[in-house]
Formats: sequence, structure tokens, C-alpha cells
Amino acid sequence: MKFPVRTWFAYLLAWVPIVAFAVAGFLKGADPLLFSQQITEHGVSPAAWSPVLSYVFIAIELLLALALVLWIAPRPALFLSGGLLFFFIAVTAVAWSMGKGEACGCFGRLSDRGPEAVIKEDTLLIAATALAFFLAPRKRPTGAGGRTILLLVLAIPALAYTALGQNLPLDGLITGIRPGTDLSDISLDGLRQPVGQGRVLLVLAEPECPVCDEAFSDLKAIAGPDTGVRVVYTIQGDSKTASQWRLRHLPPFPVGRASKRVLRQYYRRLPCAFLLQDGVVVQAYWNRLPILTDLPAPVAASS
Repeated sequence: MKFPVRTWFAYLLAWVPIVAFAVAGFLKGADPLLFSQQITEHGVSPAAWSPVLSYVFIAIELLLALALVLWIAPRPALFLSGGLLFFFIAVTAVAWSMGKGEACGCFGRLSDRGPEAVIKEDTLLIAATALAFFLAPRKRPTGAGGRTILLLVLAIPALAYTALGQNLPLDGLITGIRPGTDLSDISLDGLRQPVGQGRVLLVLAEPECPVCDEAFSDLKAIAGPDTGVRVVYTIQGDSKTASQWRLRHLPPFPVGRASKRVLRQYYRRLPCAFLLQDGVVVQAYWNRLPILTDLPAPVAASS
């Protein structure tokens, strides 16, 4: 692409919304259920709309990022980008006025920001986008026809990621939980002994979990007296829900509980489990529960 200096400045400025939309679309596309929950918590639109809106916004952000990178119709793409950012600011302001919007879904799990910070950051994004808009050429750039075809081709994987990204094995990347992550400060209720002591298999599960019921005998084997592993089964729900589960299953291991709001940051889908050593993750088991032979042997302490 051969551009005059003014256009190059516009293109470089356009990378501000490009990066913002690409990162946001990637993170939200990997966990659209979380984004849908955040839309619902804003309370601006009916909760029934949230699943559809989450996919629509993810697709729009990814497609706008592609359109700006390829510089096909820069002014319309920048105008739409600014409009989308202004819309996000308006929604955040309305939610804030209602005492909601504490958890911004703009960048998925990447940052935990309040509405004031969201509005300030989006205002800066709008400023960069507006400056790029006024510097961008009014005429369609040379070679835009071929790049339009490329956009249509790249739109296919972008839309496929929007629809199927949640099924990709990106749990560790999206949640930030991997071997070495410290989970000793996880907030769980109903436990006498914290998970930050000793070797612990921390299980996170819904109250109704057929996979967990099938793996119950395996969990009892892991919690056996000779394994050196303490199983901590955590129910996503309130104390009544946890008590009902405990009465139905009579587990030989402690059962904790936590609200969805607390646990949601640790998973994309339930169930999952983490093998901890003094609160630090040794191994993560996503969308499944381990059997005894899955657990790595303890590392002997060096003298």
C-alpha cells in the first residue's frame, strides 16, 4: 500500500482502535458466556437479549479490526468504530447511573475496571479514532478492491471464531490460571482449612453436574488416606445448595461454596479442577475431573 505521509499518520493512529477491537474480540470470543453475563449485569437491555448481543458485538469488533487493518474504506470504518465506542460509553454511563456496570466487559478478563475508568479510556480511543478519521483520505485507496476480497475471505475465520471460540482449548490463556499460579487467596465459604495448606485437589462444579456424579468414586479414591491429597469440592451456589448436595452425596471430603460472581473468574466452563501445592497450581484440569493416575507425583523437597 503506497500512501502519502498524511495517510500513513492516519493508518498508524487507526492501530489504536485496531488493537483495542482485536484484543477485546479475541478475549470475549473465547468466553462469550462471561460477556453475556456482563451485559446482563449492566441492566440496560433485557437479559434475554444478552446471549445474542454478546455474539453480535464480538463479530462487529473483529470485523472492524480487519477492515481497518486492510484499509479498504478507512473513513467509513473509522466512523463506525467511533460510533461503536460512543455507544459503549453511553451504555456504561446509563448502567453507572443505575448503580450498575461495576464489571466492564470491554476486554473480557483482561482488566477489572469500573465505569469511570471505562469512560475515560474509551474517550481516548475515540480521540485517536477521530483524528485518524480526519487524516484519512476521502477517496477509496488504490487496490481496495483486492483487499475487499481478502476481507471477505478473512471474515470467515473471524465469524467462525465468534461462534466456536469458546470450544477452543484456551482456558489457561483466558483465565490466566496455569502451573505456578497462586490460588491460595480464592474466596471460599464453608471450609475449616484453607486450600493454601498442603496438597489439595480443588474442584469447582455446579450443583447439578452429571460428569461430577460419574467421577465421584474417583474423587473418593483421590481423597483416600494414602494419597496425600486433600480433595476440596466447591459448589457454585449458596449455603442451602451446598448443604443439599452434601446430603445427597455424603462425600468423605470437605465441601465449600462460592457465588458465581466469585468463581466465574476461575473458569470458562464447569466442572474443572486444580491440583494445588500450598495454594500454587501444579496442574489444571479443564472441563473434566481427574482420576488418581492423572495426578503427578509430589516433588520431593530439596535439602
